[in-house]
Amino acid sequence: MPALAFGLKPAKPGPGISKTPVKRKAPFVDQQDEAQDDSDNDQGAFSALQKPKPKSRVFGITPPVERPRKSPKLSDGNDATKYTNLSALRSAKLQDENAAKLDASVYDYDAVYDQFTADKQKKSNATSNGEPTVPKYMSNLLASADVRKRDQLRAKEKALQREREAEGDEFADKDKFVTGAYKKQQEENKRLEEEERQREEAEEERRRKGGGMTGFHKDLLKKDEERQRTLEEAAKEAQQRKDEEGGGEEGNTDEKTEQKLAAELNEQGAHVVVNDDGEIVDKRQLLSAGLNVAPKKPGVDQVEKKASAQKAQEWQRSAKQQDARLSQRERQSRMMERQLEEITANQNESELAERKEVEEKNKSKLTENDKLSAKERYLQRKKEREEEAQRVKSGAG
Repeated sequence: MPALAFGLKPAKPGPGISKTPVKRKAPFVDQQDEAQDDSDNDQGAFSALQKPKPKSRVFGITPPVERPRKSPKLSDGNDATKYTNLSALRSAKLQDENAAKLDASVYDYDAVYDQFTADKQKKSNATSNGEPTVPKYMSNLLASADVRKRDQLRAKEKALQREREAEGDEFADKDKFVTGAYKKQQEENKRLEEEERQREEAEEERRRKGGGMTGFHKDLLKKDEERQRTLEEAAKEAQQRKDEEGGGEEGNTDEKTEQKLAAELNEQGAHVVVNDDGEIVDKRQLLSAGLNVAPKKPGVDQVEKKASAQKAQEWQRSAKQQDARLSQRERQSRMMERQLEEITANQNESELAERKEVEEKNKSKLTENDKLSAKERYLQRKKEREEEAQRVKSGAG
């Protein structure tokens, strides 16, 4: 039985994990400290292993401390100006101005689109000017239906004609009644047959003169040339309209003055100091990140270079077209030569076959004649031997 002890001797801790000490709430503590205490109590065993740190208690009324909930971002438009790259803005603006100086229509996408769609616009204008619109497929379907009906009538007529020919003179003594509508139908069939025959002859003549694939490629080249011509005309018209609207005003090709440049930079957020005469005090303030190379003025050299580049492109395009025509002509000539060679080879082979056949026939005839002549000689010799034998017998007797 264990001995009883009386006094202030503390009890020994057990082997298990010690319990988390319960913290008492102090008076006049703000809500934030209470929330922190609650979170500390919820940590469990992990907080029990750590040594609690004494916290300073603040007595009295203290303002709550707000913690930042989000990372600083550019939430407002005014804050974005703090992070704006002025050098990038200035370089982009200079590039736009240089492009506009070189070609005022660099951003005129609508005019370029109008040039490419000039052919369609002309067709739409032609239809809107009062010309009747024709259906695209229905007219062809109706025409083909008429052709089928006409062919059926002609087939029936041919069948009836064959039946009459097969009957012969069986109904020759009977009366014949022919109506006017039937006569008109017969005349119409004859006329249509004649038109079809003429159309077939014209088609054959056109096919013979067209040259097959040569005519096909020729039509393709013509269509390409017409399309290119249409685009060039549309471009010329657009340039004329632009010149008329511009009224002959010359572009501002002069360099910007220092005062204007300083004003633009100050608008962008820079701080450029200008004196009373409009001159920049420190020109180093104009420098930005990079090489700071001033663009050259578009002078006569650039205009000449642009014109020479256009001429080179036109010459290259014409050279390509000429090369395409020459290559096409060479392919056609090679194809014709190959066809002629095949035709001549076939003719030679047929002639050789005919010659061999004739020679074989002649050889067979010669052999038969030789056989007949040999047989005749054999019979002649046999007859002579028999006569000689008879003479010998008669002389001996």
